[in-house]
Amino acid sequence: MSFGRYLGVIPARGGSKRLPGKNLRLLAGKPLLAHAIEATRSSRRLSAVVVSTDSEEMERYAASLGVEPQGLRPASLARDQSPVTGALKDALAKFERGHPRVDAVVLLQPTSPFRSGRHIDAAIDLFESSGADTVTSVRAVRDHPYWAWKRAGNGIQPFASMSKIGLRRDQLPEAYIENGAVYVAKRSLILRGTLYGKRIVPLVMDDDASIDIDTPLDLAWAEFVAASQRRKRFQA
Repeated sequence: MSFGRYLGVIPARGGSKRLPGKNLRLLAGKPLLAHAIEATRSSRRLSAVVVSTDSEEMERYAASLGVEPQGLRPASLARDQSPVTGALKDALAKFERGHPRVDAVVLLQPTSPFRSGRHIDAAIDLFESSGADTVTSVRAVRDHPYWAWKRAGNGIQPFASMSKIGLRRDQLPEAYIENGAVYVAKRSLILRGTLYGKRIVPLVMDDDASIDIDTPLDLAWAEFVAASQRRKRFQA
């Protein structure tokens, strides 16, 4: 079954404590927001794209790249503690005032610069083929949760169990963590203020594509990866 209409929403707040001005920080000579917008342009499945922001500078920059302004997001939806679902609900309501109703919202955070149009389309295709309520992109964990410990008084104890913490790597079950690059969620979930329905299906991405920028160190690593990718293309 094909739902047909997918609204891509790029949330781009003006504020960020750990990496000020994060969404307009340069990576490989382009702002992170530009990387996100370019990914949507190479997607064949998105019906429309909007940028949800509380920043006039961000809105002007998005408009310069051809993204139609929606009007600024309310300040109450742009605080550090504000859940992204509030911004998605606001963007959806604004979009549907002048456009046909969509069937699902695709969340695309600017902090995932190596997500491509191919990943976006794969997530939407998976959403349709699996009958999911939500598709979320993930990567394989580097540190398996069975090997984690937790505080117990003045000591520690296994997060899971002593028998599981002793498992060899080849005995561990597959484990994944969300990378924040792509979410596809039914419209009804966004209206209820959540990304997650009962049936959640993963889109597995590799480590480089999963890079999420939240700190200066993340940005430095992303620059290294981008430079490595450029060298490989040049040498090919």
